[in-house]
Amino acid sequence: MAKSFQVPQGRFSKLAAPVRPLTDQEIETLAGILGDHADRDHLKSWLGEAIHDVVRLSTLPRPRQRRDVLLQLAREGRNWLREINDHSFAQYILQKSNTEKLPELVTLFCDEAEATAEFIGRSIKPGRASTPFLLEVFLDKLIGIAKHAHVVPSIPGRAFRSLDAPRPTPAFFRFVLKALAISKEVIKSSPIPETQKKGALSILRVQSEDALTKILEPRRGKSRNYRKTPDGIVEW
Repeated sequence: MAKSFQVPQGRFSKLAAPVRPLTDQEIETLAGILGDHADRDHLKSWLGEAIHDVVRLSTLPRPRQRRDVLLQLAREGRNWLREINDHSFAQYILQKSNTEKLPELVTLFCDEAEATAEFIGRSIKPGRASTPFLLEVFLDKLIGIAKHAHVVPSIPGRAFRSLDAPRPTPAFFRFVLKALAISKEVIKSSPIPETQKKGALSILRVQSEDALTKILEPRRGKSRNYRKTPDGIVEW
């Protein structure tokens, strides 16, 4: 089953926000799509946690922003070191204040900042922005909820799109669409700062159902690896 994304409570406590709980009607709507095996308590807990994670982490800098900030700090640090080396009286101040090791520490910081920026840069794909990590985590939670309810995470295929041989939308895909819509309504109606609200909503924004299908396809696993157990569907 998809693993739950856990966030260290102390580290991100300042990002916590009063997200309103899911209503009984919202839970019943989603449970009705999932079918007889839907565990309402499990659904409410997992989806509520997924929404809360998106909201409280939505204001964190994106990878491209983190990379650019680190590179800027490294540049400014090295510029400062050059200015120190260009002025003898600055060297005197370092000796007088017993901070001769400061340039060495700044150099180490710049080296580490550049190395970290390079590492982050490897995850940044050129061209159009890739799928937000928090959206992928959110969808992983939905996949886990569906598997726990014995619902195979099926997505629309070519036959679904064909006018000659239309097929009903898979229950899993209908569940994901409804869960996204309900989650957005929860965020919109929660007493959280507007900037955080906009950030969270932008994460859950998907351009189209086709785009959502493409995001889900590599994350749901291979259907031939699915096994049914008393606790739900697992991957082997």
